[in-house]
Amino acid sequence: MPHKMSDTHKNILTCIFIRCSVFCMKNELEKTKKTDRFAYVRALLVLNGTKNKDLVSLLGVTPQTINRVLYGKAKSRRVQQAIASVLNRPFEELWSNPA
Repeated sequence: MPHKMSDTHKNILTCIFIRCSVFCMKNELEKTKKTDRFAYVRALLVLNGTKNKDLVSLLGVTPQTINRVLYGKAKSRRVQQAIASVLNRPFEELWSNPA
């Protein structure tokens, strides 16, 4: 007969799984930060729960403007600064060219 796992053990395993997942996600995010800063910014927005429509409302710009900035097709200091502010990150961390 298989051993039945207690709720406490299930909760412990769930916590371990979540911690491992977060650790892996942070590592992947750091790799992305070094290789594709635009993907890094988009990932941070997702993790922050910020949608493009939120940025559109905040800034009064078109969705296309937000997308062009987020995909590196256009630069807008105002949009970039707002994104940095929403993410509570320094502008340079998100938008400066990597060394």
